[in-house]
Amino acid sequence: MPFDNRAIGVFDSGIGGLTVARLIQQQLPGEDIIYIGDTAHLPYGEKSVSQLIEYARRIMDFLMENQVKAIVAACNTSSSVSIDILRDGYPVPIIGVVKPGARAAVKVSKNLRIGVLATEATVKSSAYRREILSIQGNARVWEIPCPLLVPAVEQGRNTAPEIREAVSSYLHLPLQNQADTIVLGCTHYPYLQSVIAEVSGEQVTIVDPAVETVAELKKVLADMQGYARRETGRAIFYATGNTYSFTEIGARFYGRDLGRVETVDI
Repeated sequence: MPFDNRAIGVFDSGIGGLTVARLIQQQLPGEDIIYIGDTAHLPYGEKSVSQLIEYARRIMDFLMENQVKAIVAACNTSSSVSIDILRDGYPVPIIGVVKPGARAAVKVSKNLRIGVLATEATVKSSAYRREILSIQGNARVWEIPCPLLVPAVEQGRNTAPEIREAVSSYLHLPLQNQADTIVLGCTHYPYLQSVIAEVSGEQVTIVDPAVETVAELKKVLADMQGYARRETGRAIFYATGNTYSFTEIGARFYGRDLGRVETVDI
């Protein structure tokens, strides 16, 4: 059987995409991963579309220099504004998180009332609304910008009282409209899933797009006959900004030591 031992590239604005990288390692333990967190430009949610596209291109160039075989844009903000442009410009499969997240939401929602917690840039792009309505045209979708959540996760303030208050405020509109499904429209938000679930209540399903994204990655690798031939892969981590907080807080959520996190200038 053909195989491909090149690494899988994964990128995000910070530590959020570690939720996706962790799941890749759990389900595809033989694969090498090259992860880059663009911490120098955090938070992505308040950046312009042109800035986001430029950051993504620089990251893509770095990953291509490292000869990756596929790339996961493990950032909802970047996926929502740049994924089609990236696919036109690079010769490897690029998997985003928005389409898989939208598919998962439609699949689990019983009343097709869906709330999406996301960054301001993702909400402005209406990416989730478009994707959900392209699958199920009679769905109702509330996209809610959550500017306080990414900085809270990056600083390790997941359980702070003000974060619970912010989550309650962000969820008010979709819950008031009987949404039965909430999409974590940013890969940082699974770190706050317990708070979000508590505020949402037992009748609401929380969707983490990472699960569907990794399922799509596995399908892509199977189609290209690109699985690695090894039992245990390794992960290499890069950050464009401060590596100390990335290493300390990232390890806490990744579930194990990240090892040496290299600084890379893009």
